[in-house]
Amino acid sequence: MSKRLLPGALFTLAASALMPFDTAYATNSCYWGTNPGPIHYVANVGTLFIPRDAKVGDPVGPIEQPFLQSGGGLSIHCETDGTRLTFEAAAKAIPVPGPIARVNGTPMSGTLLETNIAGVGALIKLGDPYDGFTAGYWKLSGSESTVPFNAFIDFSTPFVLQHSLLRGVITLVKTGPIGRGMQPLDSGKEMISASFTGLPNAFSLALSGSVTQAECTLSANPVSADPVKLGDWSTTQFTGEGDTTDPVPFSIALNSCISDPLPGGTVTNAHIRLEPMAGSTTIDADLGLFSLGSGSTARGVGIQILGRDAATPVTLNTDVIQGAIPASGGMLLEFNALYYQTGATADVSPGSADASLAFTITYK
Repeated sequence: MSKRLLPGALFTLAASALMPFDTAYATNSCYWGTNPGPIHYVANVGTLFIPRDAKVGDPVGPIEQPFLQSGGGLSIHCETDGTRLTFEAAAKAIPVPGPIARVNGTPMSGTLLETNIAGVGALIKLGDPYDGFTAGYWKLSGSESTVPFNAFIDFSTPFVLQHSLLRGVITLVKTGPIGRGMQPLDSGKEMISASFTGLPNAFSLALSGSVTQAECTLSANPVSADPVKLGDWSTTQFTGEGDTTDPVPFSIALNSCISDPLPGGTVTNAHIRLEPMAGSTTIDADLGLFSLGSGSTARGVGIQILGRDAATPVTLNTDVIQGAIPASGGMLLEFNALYYQTGATADVSPGSADASLAFTITYK
């Protein structure tokens, strides 16, 4: 009697990449398929941006960005009758010196590896079938599959285990100062290497893509008017504490901005810190109120800084967010300044009324 193969049988076997075998003939090792390797994987993390003043330990781009890389036609086969097989994912790159305990506020485990970009490290975690969650595959020697780690098989495999695709997630982390401009990742720099029982040089993984600090520049004279002239006022303008003169607008120009252009990408906000100087001192930081400078002769008034709306005080001596910088071009940080009566009307006296502020722009 003749028999026919079911039409789907061959397809199912190829799709699952499982090869039944008689355990009596198991090699108890791992070996190359049709062609020998090693396999050189390159995971592209894309074009990433990070605010210039991000903290050490902040992520560069997405946390645990997934990757899936093909073996380019090469494959590794493993089989055993219960004899222990081992897998080792080793760090090929140098570990970042010193502990960086948290990434974006989250405890970090595993080894942070130096990339070719100064100030950027990489956490690399391998996925299925090396994550310890896939039944009938590799068991973890430790708690997770962040490189470096070890895994093993100590049971009889009912089929040949094949490795060709490499899955995992990558988190880039700021580890120190990063140079200005686009910093390319070196796709020729091997970050990790892997070995199996019988295959000491199985595969490696490198990274491609780029990292750019998001920031703007300041011209030699970035303030729209320096000094900002608040005008000449009679003392009769001041009839009680908190009285003010009319607000005078001024702005600070940021130029040549660069940041992530993609919707949903990394947003970089400009912040400004205003600090009294040259004899001026803070009267009320929350009110944006500071004193006249040491060379002034007027009494009983100070100067207040308000935002673009000429109503909201700009807090002194702290970083105040000004909004997201554009992907290109420039932006204006707009403010208002005015005289503010600081005491009783009887204490207000005429004279010169000058003050100075230092400003610092940061990008977070």
